[in-house]
Amino acid sequence: MTITPDGSFIGYKGVQNDDANHSISSGRATVNGTTHIGHIPNPPGAVVEMPRTQVSDDRHNGCSTGLHVGTWDYASTFGPKTLIVSVNPRDVVSVPKDSGYQKLRTCRYTVLDAVRNPLAHTTYYPDADIA
Repeated sequence: MTITPDGSFIGYKGVQNDDANHSISSGRATVNGTTHIGHIPNPPGAVVEMPRTQVSDDRHNGCSTGLHVGTWDYASTFGPKTLIVSVNPRDVVSVPKDSGYQKLRTCRYTVLDAVRNPLAHTTYYPDADIA
């Protein structure tokens, strides 16, 4: 697991291969203060969030409402492009037990960049080169 200097962790998110990095699944979320319904844009630098009360906390339900983030092995299979996102542990709502606990639902994350490979280091520095 890769940690950021502020104590957040890096997760991966599979998205569409378009300029806005739209989500694969559709839903409702706020991106930099603007509400979107449908496929959610995930441009670099964006803060993507939804009310915590709208994120499913049922770990027995694999597919449910919330912002989904996973491991490289899990997320890189969900779309033609994979993003790295920063998640503060306080924003994690549930870790579904399906898929070997390789994904989670959160109420907020920050999009960092697109990557072609998993990060190799355990600490992420934004000014360093990305894998």
